[in-house]
Amino acid sequence: MQNFEELTNSIVKVRKVQGEEFFDILYTKAEIKEYMSKYSSSHKPTPKLYLDGKPITKEKGYLVTYRCSCGREIEMQLIRFIRKPTPIHCSHCRETEEKRKWQSECIRKNHQGIEYIHKRDGEKRLYDFDSESEDFKTQYFNSNLTFEEFEKVKPYLYQVKNVEIGDKNVVLLPHENGVNHKKYRQMLNIGGDIVPFKDIWLKCSNCGRVFSITRMIKGRVNSNNFECRGCYLNNTTFSVKRYREGLTYQSGEELNFIERCDKNNLVIQDGPDIPYFYEGRRHIYRIDFYLPEEKILVEVKDDHVWHRKQVENGKWEEKEKAAINFSQKNGLVYKILFPKDIDEFFKSYERDSQDCNESCRS
Repeated sequence: MQNFEELTNSIVKVRKVQGEEFFDILYTKAEIKEYMSKYSSSHKPTPKLYLDGKPITKEKGYLVTYRCSCGREIEMQLIRFIRKPTPIHCSHCRETEEKRKWQSECIRKNHQGIEYIHKRDGEKRLYDFDSESEDFKTQYFNSNLTFEEFEKVKPYLYQVKNVEIGDKNVVLLPHENGVNHKKYRQMLNIGGDIVPFKDIWLKCSNCGRVFSITRMIKGRVNSNNFECRGCYLNNTTFSVKRYREGLTYQSGEELNFIERCDKNNLVIQDGPDIPYFYEGRRHIYRIDFYLPEEKILVEVKDDHVWHRKQVENGKWEEKEKAAINFSQKNGLVYKILFPKDIDEFFKSYERDSQDCNESCRS
């Protein structure tokens, strides 16, 4: 049985993953105890992490750093941490000679009867993928990319293993000899640089922002999802559409604002991501638009139920404060435009442009 108190006492910090960013969760009290959802079909409680009395019911995206009895601080996914049977022992502590012997014996048993076609190159074993069985090849490509699948993700690759793609020619090496326990691994030839196909950064297919992926690229290809976290989550509620590269919109009012900017020759692009805190947690406020020549941040708002709810619970106030502080520090102006304000915004801009032209002629 798990010792929840021992698990709780070993916690150093809790972090939340949002896209390519990691944010510390602010709390005063952490506790692990059993939780029963009213929608549970199993009718059995499961362990959950409570922060200041509130359970984290969806562990995905949360990381826990705990202190082992050996003094090391180890970070792992929350869902794994709360199910640890031995919280005070890390993988380093458990690497005993007895365990290594047991692992070696298991490997030998599992590989009995399997013929490997290989050559010896010093101490390195070289395998021949073409001589593997069809079942082996099928299983391999169930978790690795084929050439056809690679072509789907290739246009969105930004960086792999700290090597930027840019205009370089990129070629997939689908089954190079692996390292450690892997027979094969996939590599990329990026303009002559041979790198492992991991530590991948993509360019969002919707907004163009650059983001890292933490899971296997195969899942992205299977779901045809090459969007950053912000676009993906917004698209579960709203329809985020791409106007052009670096410029997206969600509503008809936002599209109207973009089109009127184009009509008035106003340069417009997606607004910045601004961090803010609400209820002890760090969030990201993605402002709708940025007019770089005018140095104006624009948030186009309608009086819909989501906005009213944020006003009532105080979340909108925190977002607004963060935007104003960001604008002041960077010499910008932050404007909130409701539908009734958009006409006046462009009338004011047109008047300023006319006054400027008249003064220039005089």
